[in-house]
Amino acid sequence: MLLNNQLIKNIENEKLAYRVEKRIYNQDLLNASEKFKLNFERIINIDGFILNFNYQNDTLKYLNNQLFVTITINNKVILQNVNLISNNGTFEIKFISETAKTKIKFSEIKNINIELVLQNDNNIKQIYGLSIYLDRQNINKEFVIDSNGIGIGIIKKINIIFSNDENLNDLLIKHSNIEYLYYVFKPKVLKIGNQIETLYELDILNNKNNIPNQSDYSALNIKNITICNDKTNKPEFIFDYTSPTKKILINSYSFYDVENKKMIFNTNNPNAKRGICISPNFVGNFSHDMEFSIGENLNDYKLHYNQVVNQPYLHAKRGLIKMKIKQEENYFEQAKWKTIYYRNLNKVIEEAKTLLDIENKGGE
Repeated sequence: MLLNNQLIKNIENEKLAYRVEKRIYNQDLLNASEKFKLNFERIINIDGFILNFNYQNDTLKYLNNQLFVTITINNKVILQNVNLISNNGTFEIKFISETAKTKIKFSEIKNINIELVLQNDNNIKQIYGLSIYLDRQNINKEFVIDSNGIGIGIIKKINIIFSNDENLNDLLIKHSNIEYLYYVFKPKVLKIGNQIETLYELDILNNKNNIPNQSDYSALNIKNITICNDKTNKPEFIFDYTSPTKKILINSYSFYDVENKKMIFNTNNPNAKRGICISPNFVGNFSHDMEFSIGENLNDYKLHYNQVVNQPYLHAKRGLIKMKIKQEENYFEQAKWKTIYYRNLNKVIEEAKTLLDIENKGGE
């Protein structure tokens, strides 16, 4: 999928189906110029929303009428007999969820009902009724990813638009849509022999090429990071979303404990450095898991990244680092010679910390 000129190979969208019913109580306003627009804009970090309803009818430009609306969500009245703001035949009203006495979350919306009433002098007529039904589908929230990363699509806006000149379902397919905000996680490829600070780079993109809000970044909450399934020895982490390149960083110091053959985090060891330190003779699967949430009610997401290390940094036969010994003339005349047996080379690489260790372990 191409987003903001970036090719994202793996996409997982939040799923939503909707159905619209229209009831005509009175045909006085029925004409081809009519247009109904309803959109929900999601406020991701607080799971709130902004509802905009717009009704357009050219006939009303020339009539001295007032249009009133009553809106219910989940069968609870949020606006009752409110006079729609008129602008040359277009009537509009906005509702912000956080201003309601009874708070309603975006993730809780199941149905919306809109009733339109026309008033001319003392004559009141019920004109239209609209009902919108939302059906959220369960989605997978655990993903095994590769170096291509993943884009997780979160519903940002629902736009429902239709008129009277065609079949309702055909109009919905043609003019209505769901806008997504994509949290795109790109894992950094691990390199043996290098200290690794950045686990992921993050982009927030959308299918309308709009610029994301700062609150969309702050909505991402990293809950937990586990390295190689070690749940007792966990690193600290930060999400740096203030810099131009957004990153999820390891904020712990670590070193590789040769004797215990494991990485140690949050240590005062003088050899510790910020980030992940992979053993120089590591071969096999190196993985990390990240658990996170997005906003208030999008919980329990998990990414699992695995990288296969086929060749170690240090190894007697197949290491990435090769040692070439060049003898200078007369250089070793005063040297103290010691023997290191070939059979002990692996032990020296894995266990030796000092020259004395090399001498002792190599000569066993």
